[in-house]
Amino acid sequence: METAVEKAKTYLDARRGERVTLEELARAVGASPFHLQRRFKQAFGISPRDYQDAHRLEAVKSSLKNGSRVTEAFRATTRTRIAWRRSSPRSRTAAA
Repeated sequence: METAVEKAKTYLDARRGERVTLEELARAVGASPFHLQRRFKQAFGISPRDYQDAHRLEAVKSSLKNGSRVTEAFRATTRTRIAWRRSSPRSRTAAA
């Protein structure tokens, strides 16, 4: 029987290039986010997010070695669900 941590790794491997949140990952494997985070790091030495980032970085490096431009390599490895943070108008006026 596959453990929650092994299921989590398999889930992340199947969704390379996507940003999977800890909450989504925990729901998918039937564990609490806190427990999964702790167990994943114990098993693999890095957090689930760092695991995703490491795979994304390797994919970018591979694309660049194969002759892709930087923008193309980045776009190819970030398919979906990346949220860009925007500062609110209120925070911009407060700084002025």
